[in-house]
Amino acid sequence: MNINLTILLWALPSFITLGVLRRRKLSTKEIFSLLGWRMSPLRYYLFGVALALIIGGLAALTFWLFARDLLLHPAVGTTQAMYAHLTLSPATILFIFVSEAVFSTLGEELFFRGLLGGWLMKQCGFFVGNSIQALLFVLPHLLLILLASPRYWLVLPFDLLAGWALGWLRFRSGSIWPGWLSHTLVNTMSDLLPLLF
Repeated sequence: MNINLTILLWALPSFITLGVLRRRKLSTKEIFSLLGWRMSPLRYYLFGVALALIIGGLAALTFWLFARDLLLHPAVGTTQAMYAHLTLSPATILFIFVSEAVFSTLGEELFFRGLLGGWLMKQCGFFVGNSIQALLFVLPHLLLILLASPRYWLVLPFDLLAGWALGWLRFRSGSIWPGWLSHTLVNTMSDLLPLLF
């Protein structure tokens, strides 16, 4: 598995916050609630799967219609290119899902929906706070797109939509875990597209 070191960048502020709040004598339950590190009812995981199918499906259709060559020949440096040499199988799907869950989406969910989104929604209200975290979520994706290929700009509206929807899911469920599942499914679907063509 290729370790994406950005997970450390995204996860570190949450763990620093955890340490600071523990020193302030907050209980583990309170801290996990603030950071969204708690379980939620099953219905929110199902919402997460539905969001992944909708957003991932719309993104795939957009690329199929307007940038099919990027599916057939992913840009070097993208996760699609990293997995494109694999043969499609259940083991490959599981490998990509676990790689994305551990080395990509976990750190982003810990930071953007857990720490940043939770704080912004508490300070600014749901709509404004969630919108700000969704816009901030797009920024590192914009940088990656510019480094890989500007033609991937088509993904930016879906990143914004996903960031906002995952923030909504965090707000409603009180947890980052349904969003983590959803985010991982979207990334896995995206990474599998070159293997299907």
